[in-house]
Amino acid sequence: MSARRSVILRETRSKWSITALVAVVIIVPMSLLASLLYARHLHSDEYRRGVEVLLSKRLGLSVTLGRVRPLTLHSKSLTDVRVAMVDPDLDIFKCSEAIWRGSTRNGRRGYVLDLEEGWLLLGMAGWTRAEYLRMLAGGFGHDFSALGIEEVRLKNFGLRFEHPLVEVLIGDASGTIIFDESGTGQASMTCTSLNDYVVDRPVVISARFTPGERLVFHDVSLRVPRIPLSAMAMNAWLGQTPSRGEFEGTIQYGQDAAGAKVGIAGLLHDVDLTEVTSGVSGGPYHGTVDLDVEAAEVLGRRLVALTGRGRIGGLHIGELFPRLARPGDASRFDLDVDQVRWKQGRWAYLSARGRCAQLSLEALSSILQSGTITGDLSIDIRSLLIADDKLESMDVVLESVAPKDGLGTIDRTLLAYAAEAWLGVDLSMALPKQVNYRRLGAHLVVEGDQLRVMGTHGPEGKTILTISLFGRDWGVIKQPEQAFVVPDLVALLRRQAGDVESGDVRGWWDNLRRAPE
Repeated sequence: MSARRSVILRETRSKWSITALVAVVIIVPMSLLASLLYARHLHSDEYRRGVEVLLSKRLGLSVTLGRVRPLTLHSKSLTDVRVAMVDPDLDIFKCSEAIWRGSTRNGRRGYVLDLEEGWLLLGMAGWTRAEYLRMLAGGFGHDFSALGIEEVRLKNFGLRFEHPLVEVLIGDASGTIIFDESGTGQASMTCTSLNDYVVDRPVVISARFTPGERLVFHDVSLRVPRIPLSAMAMNAWLGQTPSRGEFEGTIQYGQDAAGAKVGIAGLLHDVDLTEVTSGVSGGPYHGTVDLDVEAAEVLGRRLVALTGRGRIGGLHIGELFPRLARPGDASRFDLDVDQVRWKQGRWAYLSARGRCAQLSLEALSSILQSGTITGDLSIDIRSLLIADDKLESMDVVLESVAPKDGLGTIDRTLLAYAAEAWLGVDLSMALPKQVNYRRLGAHLVVEGDQLRVMGTHGPEGKTILTISLFGRDWGVIKQPEQAFVVPDLVALLRRQAGDVESGDVRGWWDNLRRAPE
């Protein structure tokens, strides 16, 4: 019995050995063959075309791939990626390699997309709104959270955006776009080239957006090192390429209920005012600008808010106030702004100082239409303070500069008018047709609605006008003792001198002497 049992056991083992051998000889090679056939399928043109069709359908754009290469069970490499709009036929994305890989973050299974060596077109000036929205929908009009994409990494990428008012060409950009659980994206990138200008320090780019059918860019920010204004590509906005000037700071693009807006904060240095005011009403204006902008807001082409400080030098008075312009006019105005807060056409706060030289007294006196004064006037604005759109205080010194012979002239009608206004006496019959003057100056101090007019020379510095008559100098107009009530000077200054009627000026002047002390 035991011998027979041993024989049966040996036969059984032999059968299992034969079965195992068959499995090894047949099943394993078949599995290897199946794996090889599947790998071949993954590397085939048929599989690549299938991926192209799938991506094209999902993006709503034309997608072509050079090669699809599996890396692991959960990652693939796509090379020579091209994405284009169908109508019009235009490439909007190219990438040498895109790697799609599985990832686990905070217990959630998702995907990371690595993009290397490529470029992305975000918009062109000639696009219609429908074309622009179709491009955005293809790139950002998906629920990235539903797709499982948690992060997009870019390396050595170029980004291009064209708009009727501005053009941005970003070169050699690298960074990440991270999507949170709600699908909101936060982009953080740096680049070394802006509009083909190579920067010495990286430009820092950040953006926050919600993708999907109703794509919303909450904010886009560029922190820019010092670069020439010519590199800002604002030709369409300014009408020309600036030849000088630099900018350093932050530019923010955003959107609210009022529409798209641009926020600016930073330093503007040595800007040629002529080049940036060609599109401004009455411009262009000559001068140079240096500004430290704490915050500025632009809607379309219109500045709607500004907070900061700075200096404007070399302004031409004849350009600001056409009624004062004369052939060969050399008058210039320099303004130092210690602090300004301006919004929607109202001065919330302005503290400033300024100087003006070589302002034609002949042109200035012509506004009164009561005679002419020869010579030039210098204006020293020692302080100017405006709050809540009203003039709070002002300290200004006016000094005449007589012609080269040392004497200026005043028409009798104008001097008689001033004497009657200030002194209450009629000198029209006692004066020659023209009177020579030696000095003319006034120190004006405004506090609230009160104006005090003081002299600048003579005994105790109380003389306003000294004339030369009968070989002697006579101090004929002294500073008045009373103060005068002044109108809303901010409203008056809003109007160019070319729009001010002589009756307005004379009427205000006549009312001064009748104002209560």
